Amino acid sequence: MASQPSKEDWPVWLRLDAVAFRRLHRWAQEKEDAKLAHQMRGHQLSVDYYKADRPERFFLSLWWLFGNYGLSLWRPLLWLLLSFAILVDLLLWCGSVPGVDQIASAVGPPGGGAADGWRRVLFGDDMSAQLARAVVGATESIFSPVNVFSTRKLVVPSAPWVAVFQFFYSYLCLGLIFLFGFSIRRRFKI
Repeated sequence: MASQPSKEDWPVWLRLDAVAFRRLHRWAQEKEDAKLAHQMRGHQLSVDYYKADRPERFFLSLWWLFGNYGLSLWRPLLWLLLSFAILVDLLLWCGSVPGVDQIASAVGPPGGGAADGWRRVLFGDDMSAQLARAVVGATESIFSPVNVFSTRKLVVPSAPWVAVFQFFYSYLCLGLIFLFGFSIRRRFKI
């Protein structure tokens, strides 16, 4: 924006300042128009991005990239699915091993049953076992981000750099789930 000579060359939404969007946001809240209030808050943040200092600008750009300032319900979920697919591919290509003991997973109720065998799919060298380990390893990181510090993981990557990627992936997924929740909360005034 600094390279453009005058404010008339700026896009229309940037000619309005953050105060104007803040007032529109407050007016829409008073009129109980949640959708308009939600949009005005997002536009206010997009204007604030250009006026922010460097550290704040970094976080605002991440918020825009992963959630469009809370205006997009689907952007965090699409990033979550994309990162899930990337980790599954990494675990398939670089390999993984089960983190649980095969004997412990075979122990179940005396009569057998469903609890007896779901971990059995993690053992083996065939493609179905590798795919099961990749999906379980990627899913485990989403639902239990603290599990990256545990010694009782279900799936352990063979390559150390994939384990480092899995560490960052688990916290990225946690952040994306929060961004999705925040956008739902903002959109539906929950």
